[in-house]
Amino acid sequence: MSSQYIPKAVKYLQLAQEGCPLQGVVPLAALERLAGFITSREGNVSYTLRFKKQRRDGRIKVSGEVRTDLMMTCQYCLEPVSMVVEATIALVLVRSEDEAGLLESGVDALVVAGEEIDPVAIIEDDLILALPMVPRHMNDEGESECIGQLGYEKTSIDPGEDKPNPFAVLAGLKDRDN
Repeated sequence: MSSQYIPKAVKYLQLAQEGCPLQGVVPLAALERLAGFITSREGNVSYTLRFKKQRRDGRIKVSGEVRTDLMMTCQYCLEPVSMVVEATIALVLVRSEDEAGLLESGVDALVVAGEEIDPVAIIEDDLILALPMVPRHMNDEGESECIGQLGYEKTSIDPGEDKPNPFAVLAGLKDRDN
């Protein structure tokens, strides 16, 4: 089921039986919860979602990928920065929190109440989880480019360097009281 349009609700069991992935794009403007993290809602998120019934327990597994370019605020210089955000989706659909607790360690569960799920919510959840903790301008070597722009110099701390003990004065006061 490839399209530019993503339905608000899909019958996940039917998609798992058909083995047909959902893929296309979602406008950033449709992702309300993501809006608080970004500076522009222009653009799209490309996605692929696959639904498969697991043989061993009959649960439905949702896997896929999402990718987008987001405009965020650099936390070093407070200027806009374009960030490529990618996420891999790997969820198992369960009926209750108790059932989720029975899954193997490291397996993410999504509790579903009925026969349908909202694929946009899955896409948005994984994008939010994939956001960088500290958005910042980066160069090709993975170093921040903002340090020099702000007039700061990079410093390194030598762990072998002897520094004066700030509490040495207190030791002198203790000796004086005795």
